Order: sequence, then C-alpha cells, then structure tokens
Amino acid sequence: MTIEDVERDFVDRLVEAVPGAVAADPPPVVPACLVLLYSPGQFAVLPSALAFPMSEGFEGIVRLLADVDFHESQMMEDSAPELFELACYLDQTRLPDERAQALLNEASRRLNGLDWRSRLAVADDFLVFATDMEQCHLEENLRVVTTDERATRILDALR
Repeated sequence: MTIEDVERDFVDRLVEAVPGAVAADPPPVVPACLVLLYSPGQFAVLPSALAFPMSEGFEGIVRLLADVDFHESQMMEDSAPELFELACYLDQTRLPDERAQALLNEASRRLNGLDWRSRLAVADDFLVFATDMEQCHLEENLRVVTTDERATRILDALR
C-alpha cells in the first residue's frame, strides 16, 4: 500500500465517519456550517474536531470563527477505528502540513456533496470547510470549497 493509498483511504473513512459523529452529537441549532478543525504540525490530533455554530445563519458562521460560541464534538475512536488507524499511520510518516490541509479540504469538498438534510436539519446554504485552529489557512480553505463571493463575505465579516 502506498502513501497515496493511505491518504485516499483516510479521506474516504473521514467522509464516512463525519455524518455518524454529527448524528451522535448534533448541534443545538440549525447550523449554516460544519468546520473540520485541525492543528498544523500535529496530525496526531486528527481525525479533526468538528465544530458547529451555536447561532443560526451567517451570524453563526462569523461567531464560530470569532471563537465567540460554537458546539464542538469529537469523533470517537471506537466508532471509526480504521480512520484512527490511518490517521496514526499518517502521523508516523510526518505528513507535511500542506498535505494534511489538502486532505481535509478534499474531505470538506466531498462532505459538501452529501445530502445533509437527510441526516440533520441544516441551513439551505450549509457549508463544510476545514480550518486550522489559528485560522492561518482559513481564506485558502474557504476558497477551495465555496465561491469566491461567499468566501470573501465570510472573511470580510471577520475583519
């Protein structure tokens, strides 16, 4: 098995595991987004934490990213053992930060393609995206998974 195979399997398992983790610990409001939180240089913390806004609509996205209020949940190892095993393997390979970021962006793209309404009450323009804890990659990550217009609107609201 090549590293590319492991990376592909990791993304596949992550996309499979996130909906179950969300169902096990749903947000208290109808969310406008789901954020895959990660910490560069610490791939061992993956699979990432999941964060939902505690407020609805666009305001909820802004408040979550401003660290004002959010609902965080963790994926549990016993519910996705293959995912955790793959994450551990990738951690041991010293996966470059930009590669880990790319994997989470790929997972976010695929998660955006899911029919979330069959799993959870979500906003019409529900968005899944990844961001590092410090939000250094936020702009780049948003532009990977949504339109430039929407990314700019979110980023402008944070400034």
